[in-house]
Amino acid sequence: MVDRRSLGQKQGYDEETDVHARQSKNRHNADVRTWEDVRYIYEDSKSAGRKVARDLLDSKYHFMTIAGSQELQVYDEDTGRYTTDTSDIQSEIYEGLQSHWSTHELNEITAGLRQQTIVPPQNVDGAQLEDPHRCVANGVINMLTGELKPHNPTIILSRESLSDTIQIINR
Repeated sequence: MVDRRSLGQKQGYDEETDVHARQSKNRHNADVRTWEDVRYIYEDSKSAGRKVARDLLDSKYHFMTIAGSQELQVYDEDTGRYTTDTSDIQSEIYEGLQSHWSTHELNEITAGLRQQTIVPPQNVDGAQLEDPHRCVANGVINMLTGELKPHNPTIILSRESLSDTIQIINR
């Protein structure tokens, strides 16, 4: 008789790190790490599948919706600001859901994401900071002191970035 565990290890399978929802006894409490896990849960319940799809996306991206708005915004690591361009997210949902994808499912998942992080308008564009800040190509600049900080999704900026990188020269 072949020892399946040793056979799996020879093929590069590691039982400790390659666990997915199909190995879980309870689909709804599964540790979802991949879209395969999401699809597996969808087979049992669309509602539970939508929730774990949102959880998976939320673990990979930073989202927000400004209160009073219906626009989902996602943090862009390259620009350091939130944007309404969610085409990459929509593509990931399409590719991830595969046979479970429909416009209805896309709308249900994104509607749930919009509700997860609602930000009051007064907290947008650096309002949570003491001094005025502006997003620039290489970070976030304090407009009063000239201090340059790295981009950070907790500093909620959605205005257009300055096109040129600002270099701070120590005096």
